Amino acid sequence: MKKSAILICTTAAIYLASCTSHPATRDGYISAMQGGGAFIKKFGDIKDVTINLPMDQVFSNIKSQAEKCIVSEYSFDSRISVSFVSTTTVYNYIEAKQTNENRAEFSFEQSTTSGVDKHYELVIDLVKLSADKTQYISYANKRYSDAPLDWANGSENCLGFDGYILDTHKP
Repeated sequence: MKKSAILICTTAAIYLASCTSHPATRDGYISAMQGGGAFIKKFGDIKDVTINLPMDQVFSNIKSQAEKCIVSEYSFDSRISVSFVSTTTVYNYIEAKQTNENRAEFSFEQSTTSGVDKHYELVIDLVKLSADKTQYISYANKRYSDAPLDWANGSENCLGFDGYILDTHKP
């Protein structure tokens, strides 16, 4: 009896320790990504590159493509059993703001009707280095890390955002 209780407690502790939750704030998300550990290994990708374009143009490129490519909501069905189908709706939230003449921020958050609370999937910081150079720093869920950098450089392609875009995901 004692051995089975210890085994159950140990298994439960290992299971709970392996759970990783998404931080609820922008700063918390960045901190978790920078801290490495289980969060970044499981979910994250950090990019820090210099783009040879003015910050205003990089910001405009990202903002316009995000508004064009990321759907605000979509639904999909999951078969739970032979006779039961569950519908989940995913809500996407975009925030883009220029905080001052030398800095801009972009955030992409997501939540679902299946109990996944609103959480960050992508955060981008833009810093003006000179009149024609911008530092691009992104903290992203791996599936969202490449397309926004392409957008920053002027690409108008929505592909590469893991199906959560207007061009490829039709509910």
